[in-house]
Amino acid sequence: MTEMNLKEYWEGSLSIKELVPLLRACRVLGKDSKVEFKVQMVDSDAPPLEVTSKHLITLCKAALDGWLKPDDLNTISFILLFSEHYHWNGNSNDGELVSTTVFDWDAPEVNFPLTNGNIKRWKSYLETGEYNLFDNE
Repeated sequence: MTEMNLKEYWEGSLSIKELVPLLRACRVLGKDSKVEFKVQMVDSDAPPLEVTSKHLITLCKAALDGWLKPDDLNTISFILLFSEHYHWNGNSNDGELVSTTVFDWDAPEVNFPLTNGNIKRWKSYLETGEYNLFDNE
């Protein structure tokens, strides 16, 4: 998987069916059975893609439809956080939604578990701005 595969998915040149095996292949068990990510970084002169809540909503829908496993969202958050090819405006309302969601997905052991119930809550948060992750499943 290259870090640009997400951008290709969001731009429509890579289907969810093509994205899924790439995501799964880059998530491996490393030392002490800890998850490691093997993502090929690429040089590009293209401007970074501004990630919006709409982008993350497509991922929530793909997870709720069974295409993505909850752990895939964790992999995606890693790519979004560590790639120079993605950014969001944390000073805007939409950027705050993206930032909160990506950081939640990145550390489910600290924030909220990656479950279908919580994915529905993140989708709702991205659509409405109401953060209901503290509600019980």
